[in-house]
Amino acid sequence: MDGNRCHVGMFIRDDDDLVEFRYDSDAGAPISVSLPLDGTWDEQAPEAFLDNLLPDEETARHAMLFRLGAASTDVFDLLDGVDSTGGLVFTRSDDAESITRMIEPVDENMLDEERVVVLAHTMAAHVLTRAETLRETLASQEFDRLMACLPPHAWG
Repeated sequence: MDGNRCHVGMFIRDDDDLVEFRYDSDAGAPISVSLPLDGTWDEQAPEAFLDNLLPDEETARHAMLFRLGAASTDVFDLLDGVDSTGGLVFTRSDDAESITRMIEPVDENMLDEERVVVLAHTMAAHVLTRAETLRETLASQEFDRLMACLPPHAWG
């Protein structure tokens, strides 16, 4: 949807897992300079466009997954129902009215609350990742100590 709340095109993942984009015939302007109206873009451009709307860090994507209740960290799942940068709204729904109803204005306090929630989940995911790394390191050190205690012929 553009500023006039109209459908401008469709992203599709084909059977080969390639993301394609198709403008509607009445689209008035491109959604990005990387996706011109005439369709003369590299075949990787549509997926790159979607991916660039999301945070690079996997922990931030997991925080989004949790906050949005998305099915996965896949771009289609994370962007479903999201009003993104550039005024685009992504949805898997074909019902334009339901898309319009999903959009609600937010004030600065709501944005601050969302930032705190995303930051908290990002930090929690980072702590869990670090704890897992520490657990793996300690387990490896314990294994090394055990192996050092065994006589050489006990290794098989």
